[in-house]
Amino acid sequence: MLPNAVPKILLIEDDADIREGLSDILTISGYDVVAAANGREGLALARQVRPDLVLCDIMMPVMDGYQVLERLRQDGELLLTPVIFLTALASPKRQRHGMSLGADDYLTKPISQDDLLCAIETRLQRQQAIAQRINTSLNQVRGSIATALPHELRTPLSGILGLADILIEEHQTLAAEEILDLARDIQTCGKRLYRLVQNFLLYTELETSPNLVAKQETAIAQDIAEVAHAQAELWHRTGDLQLAIGTATVPMGSRWLRKILEELVDNAFRYSKTGAIVTVAADVQGSDWHLEIGDQGRGMTAEQIAQIAAYTQFERNYYEQQGVGLGLYLSKRLVELHGGSFWIDSLPHRYTRVHIRLPYAPGEAIDG
Repeated sequence: MLPNAVPKILLIEDDADIREGLSDILTISGYDVVAAANGREGLALARQVRPDLVLCDIMMPVMDGYQVLERLRQDGELLLTPVIFLTALASPKRQRHGMSLGADDYLTKPISQDDLLCAIETRLQRQQAIAQRINTSLNQVRGSIATALPHELRTPLSGILGLADILIEEHQTLAAEEILDLARDIQTCGKRLYRLVQNFLLYTELETSPNLVAKQETAIAQDIAEVAHAQAELWHRTGDLQLAIGTATVPMGSRWLRKILEELVDNAFRYSKTGAIVTVAADVQGSDWHLEIGDQGRGMTAEQIAQIAAYTQFERNYYEQQGVGLGLYLSKRLVELHGGSFWIDSLPHRYTRVHIRLPYAPGEAIDG
């Protein structure tokens, strides 16, 4: 709904007298009202006029209110539209059923004018607040993509092209060791670009096909040590890494475990200085498998932790850094898709500890 625009309300009610009376009240109160005499007609009108709110009777011929609500919640452009049910039978069981389908409120007939207008205004205000939060998030995402993504794609690609040019133009005068160094630098740039592309592809996969995650798979503890050591070597900080890893199998596929560790351990080294300890601890605690990755680096505020989302990278204007903010989001998403919990304990300029808990089922066979 645009600022200062007249809210459009769709009223779906099969009783002609009630429909006319409610339409008059809403029109006099300043709303733009469209009305339908049954659910099928109302659904067609909803798709045509895109109302800001739907008032819908439950017991109707042709298509009842529950069916209308189900169709609305399946429509990508209408799924967030507030729906208030009108009913003469507001039993707790019926209310729970409606709420489970996504209803926002119930009004019991006969409906007083004050209750009607109050319910509508409350839902419209809440919807406007949600829209503002969504717009704010979208603006942040657009800003991150506009500033970070071109840089992240251009930097390794420029490195690859520039180093390749040196090889082509000076290959006759370069020593074998110099050629090897250039080849290694090209490989480093290529790996950085490859990881960025892979993260974008994984993000798309998880958002469009969350069933991609196979919860029955398990990984071995050795995967944790291998990935942690590999990241430490990339940052030339093997002496800063401390491991405390139990022997229990991990209730997550090796592909997903390695991706999470790659992102989180990389972050731990990226945002802490050489000489600062990075810890990786993992083992079974009670009925859960627990992973903790800690560093003594930049840290995060409570607000930053709460805002973790795809394409969000904090304080990029202040710190020169790589990345577009996908790593933390992907890790959190993968954990959630496995039925686990993900949280961060951090103190700015002191430390960050990332915690992961997964339901543990001892005795599972190791995948592969």
